[in-house]
Amino acid sequence: MSLAEIRAMVTAQTSAKPKDPFTKSRDEDWGIGRRFRVVVPLKQTSSDGGPVWAYDPDTEILSADISATIRSSDQVERFGAGRYLIVDSHAPPSKFQIGQTAFGAVAEYQSERTVSLGLFEPSGGMLANTAMSYSSPTPPAEARALTQRLRIVVEGQIVAGTPHRSAFCSSERYAARLDSPVEVIVKRCFVAVRIDRVSLTDSQKTLRYWEALALPARQRTEPRSVENVRWSATPSAEDFERYYPERAHRMERNGQSRLQCIVRGEGRLEGCTVVSESPQGFGFGEAALRLSRRYMADVSAGSDVTEGDTVTFQLDFAVPGA
Repeated sequence: MSLAEIRAMVTAQTSAKPKDPFTKSRDEDWGIGRRFRVVVPLKQTSSDGGPVWAYDPDTEILSADISATIRSSDQVERFGAGRYLIVDSHAPPSKFQIGQTAFGAVAEYQSERTVSLGLFEPSGGMLANTAMSYSSPTPPAEARALTQRLRIVVEGQIVAGTPHRSAFCSSERYAARLDSPVEVIVKRCFVAVRIDRVSLTDSQKTLRYWEALALPARQRTEPRSVENVRWSATPSAEDFERYYPERAHRMERNGQSRLQCIVRGEGRLEGCTVVSESPQGFGFGEAALRLSRRYMADVSAGSDVTEGDTVTFQLDFAVPGA
């Protein structure tokens, strides 16, 4: 997914406009499990907390400290603990009539609106555990040209931030007054992600990159794959009916799909991929990925599965009402 596609996903999920059940279910699931690649220009200054560059003319050092722009999750309470990185922001000004003063004069106020988009990563992810900074001796003339081309490229996967959504927005409004005719509206939107790689580029080559380290699951020498999984939560019959592929339903075709996922905190499944699906071309693999967020592995004491394990399991689909 590109930045434009992520913006559209956020708009669809957070729109206040009423939706029919079919559209709503598609909006809620849109993006979860999909890969994304976001390109963010670096700025000299950033009021929204986005990535910036700095240049010291005395030492002729060009630097970019990405980690310094990563924020804690105090603005993302719905997604729990974690970190986020602002990747998009715009602020279109406009004017509106506010009404009349006590003397009958019409007063106008300026509405300053800022909308920003952040990539939110749950605790333990790359944003929390990887120091990302860059510095290099660069002559002034070269630095002037290079700063126009500096980009941050963020790659990873969209995940479910809550049981039903991968995105949400919050707004703060500071009302205009007659003695202070400026209204300020700050809207922040967040998308839950798992980041795999962050690169600093100059649009011609990669200057430096950082990759996520594998999270340790247990004190053992090799990762473990488990197939006989005991579940603490599974999808309901209504969930299977809701996500049943439309074409397969119309043609009354049963099917199955096999997934491989990583077990995370509290038994949640992340990073799911389709190992196989049958019959192919009917969408059973995509349906299985959507249903995967309804599963939770049993990671209680005595269970054969712990956080960090890879689990492989099969989902069987039967035509609803058949």
